[in-house]
Amino acid sequence: MSGWIKIDRKIQDNPVLNEKPFDKFHAWMDLLLMAEYKTRTVFSGRKEITLLPGQILISQRKLADRWGWSRMKVIRFLDKLVNSGMCTTNETTNETTNETTLTLVNWRKYQTVRTTDETTDETTNETTQINTLTIYTDKEEKNKQRSARARESRFRNYDERHTDYETLFSEVGK
Repeated sequence: MSGWIKIDRKIQDNPVLNEKPFDKFHAWMDLLLMAEYKTRTVFSGRKEITLLPGQILISQRKLADRWGWSRMKVIRFLDKLVNSGMCTTNETTNETTNETTLTLVNWRKYQTVRTTDETTDETTNETTQINTLTIYTDKEEKNKQRSARARESRFRNYDERHTDYETLFSEVGK
């Protein structure tokens, strides 16, 4: 199966879909939904950290509570994600927190609008960020072209029908 779907982050508020304990799929989806969608500065204790799109700052203990898992199960799951190349981790340790910055490796790749000309085997370093304004401009242009073709088609059909009626009426009048 290929392709992707949009999922509203509000789905996290649905108690039916967030029953604990999570399985690995739900934990992964939760990480995707928690990831930042734009650059944002947060504080970990007194330390200021800039999170980029696709990053999460959270402790293993918070993930364990959130998912209904033991802390060791969270550690094993995150290790599995790192070893499979799905995310990277950067532990931020200070006097008040023991948080981890998770970077979801292909997060941006799945969040951008793609054209059929783009290949899906891009490496994560080669993914391009598409300007939202350009997307809307392209959509507007496509819609204008589609409307123009539809209008042209209607007029062409009208002209063909009109010509047929003229021929029909001219023959009836003879």
